[in-house]
Amino acid sequence: MKGHAARRAAQDARLNEEFARLCGEACAAGRVQKGCTLSAKRAGLFGTLCALPFAAAAAVLYVFFAPRVLLATGSLFFEPLLLAAALLALVPLHEGVHALASAAVHRSFYGIRLRVLGTPQCVCLRFANRAQYAVAALAPFVLLGLAPAAAGIATGCLPALVCGAFGCIAAGADLLVAFLALRAGKGAVLLDHPARCGFAAFSPKCGGAENSFAQEVDKTCSTEYNKKRKNGGK
Repeated sequence: MKGHAARRAAQDARLNEEFARLCGEACAAGRVQKGCTLSAKRAGLFGTLCALPFAAAAAVLYVFFAPRVLLATGSLFFEPLLLAAALLALVPLHEGVHALASAAVHRSFYGIRLRVLGTPQCVCLRFANRAQYAVAALAPFVLLGLAPAAAGIATGCLPALVCGAFGCIAAGADLLVAFLALRAGKGAVLLDHPARCGFAAFSPKCGGAENSFAQEVDKTCSTEYNKKRKNGGK
């Protein structure tokens, strides 16, 4: 246990150090930093309140519009232990989808940290514009929430509906963060916070193109990433 805690603390320290370095680079480039974060408790509470209407709407649609005949695999899948295993798998899957979506919008895995020690967490230490950040934040809500719920409604598969409803609720904080990202000032670039729910926003002091700073940093990141790949990841 002590070894596990020490590794987790060392990993957290590295993430915080990298975050501080990137924040310093952005400020040195003339950007104004603003924190847009929530504590885990506040994010969980308000995120759940944001997501509950979606889960409730899925349940109502299932009751009134889903076929009355369950899929043949549905009754087997609905065994309590199997359903519990599926719901537990949502947590690491949720963070994995964040990682894949972040890699897709940046066209690279550089800067993406998927933490597996303790509670799974994905942190993307890459600057993103508002749209990129919102896409990466909302990917689990769409793929693990809305999609399974829609499949359950369309087929009458209750387990798919249950997993989709839980997927929506689990992504409640992501809904909140995506809303904050879209409300960030024009021209802002965003950076994941490694310890809190949310991000740091960096706005230009006097106008400026939204993507110019992020594109310059991405070019540097891509160059470093390609060098590491050629050197075998060293």
